[in-house]
Amino acid sequence: HAIRGLSQWPMLLGLGLELAALASYGALTRAVLDPRDRPSLGVVVRVDLAGVATTNVIPAGGALALAVRYRLLSRAGSSASAIVGGIAIEVILSNLLLGGVFALGLALSLASLPPSPYYQFAGVFMVAVFGGAALALAIAVRRRERVAGVVGSATRRLPDDWRDRVVRFVDDAVGNVATLALDRRRFAAAVFWGAVNWLL
Repeated sequence: HAIRGLSQWPMLLGLGLELAALASYGALTRAVLDPRDRPSLGVVVRVDLAGVATTNVIPAGGALALAVRYRLLSRAGSSASAIVGGIAIEVILSNLLLGGVFALGLALSLASLPPSPYYQFAGVFMVAVFGGAALALAIAVRRRERVAGVVGSATRRLPDDWRDRVVRFVDDAVGNVATLALDRRRFAAAVFWGAVNWLL
């Protein structure tokens, strides 16, 4: 009964904004994937919708949602290393942009809010966690051979063919991240669509 009394226009506006946010996240996902084998935008948006549905339906479904997205993108034609590298940078970039939006909103509202250590702690926590992840990813890109050596040492107990596959997989994923970081057009598109997703 309460819903019947609501005006339809704000509800339609909210639905439109939510759909636009989902589409912008799909555009972000497509921007971070390798252009040589990435699916169409429509396919990527459907994959992301499946991930969102998994997260919301299954308790603690975030990890399973990543597996679902990986499987669906793989079936759509993307290589395993491109998916892993793309999703890694997508998660880090998206959360860093969320931190930027949070910091901007906090700065704009400081004049009307009483000082609180909780806001400061939240800001420092986001910078430390996701900034540290971005720094680790940047170091991995610059020290690619070192990363391959560390992975090889960590998997030395595996059979040789399995260890070679793991090392090659990680090296390819880091290489895809490096390619994206050096491609200014793709990186700018990823930043743009990630920001649009959070602003909507």
